[in-house]
Amino acid sequence: MDNVKFKQVIHNLLDNAFKYSPKGSDVSLHVHEYEKMVEIEIADQGIGMSESDMAYVFERFFRVDKSGNIPGIGLGLTLVEEIIHFLNGDICIVSQPNQGSRVLFVSISNKKLGHCATRQCP
Repeated sequence: MDNVKFKQVIHNLLDNAFKYSPKGSDVSLHVHEYEKMVEIEIADQGIGMSESDMAYVFERFFRVDKSGNIPGIGLGLTLVEEIIHFLNGDICIVSQPNQGSRVLFVSISNKKLGHCATRQCP
């Protein structure tokens, strides 16, 4: 596994979790290590995303926050997805407006998880 790219994924996902969450709210990170797989889950209590936003969340320059009050240009999740695929993994997100988001990504030694292909967590 490429440690520099892996750290960039963690940094981008945590940065999003904190940026889109109210000040002082909880952001959690859980790591589960299995024989041939590492599963990482990051959850926040942020603004969340609608189902229509979820369809575009990995597109370049897509922003959930249309107000411009939250810094960024909409490349973070695009890069995260590309890096995770480079690492032979997959990513999925569960989110609802005003209820936060849960991002699950896995890195697998020799195959991708079929249940994450739709980008919705199990």
